[in-house]
Amino acid sequence: MVLKQGWVKGRYMLTISTQEIDQQAPAILEKKLYKFIKGCLDAK
Repeated sequence: MVLKQGWVKGRYMLTISTQEIDQQAPAILEKKLYKFIKGCLDAK
């Protein structure tokens, strides 16, 4: 009887997701910050 498998499907989903977010976060934050600052400067 085998109680443990060598590969479990989906085990690294969180690891892969956090790596993708780490790569995309700077661009997302830059766009949001630009829109926020532009909104502050345009407000009269």
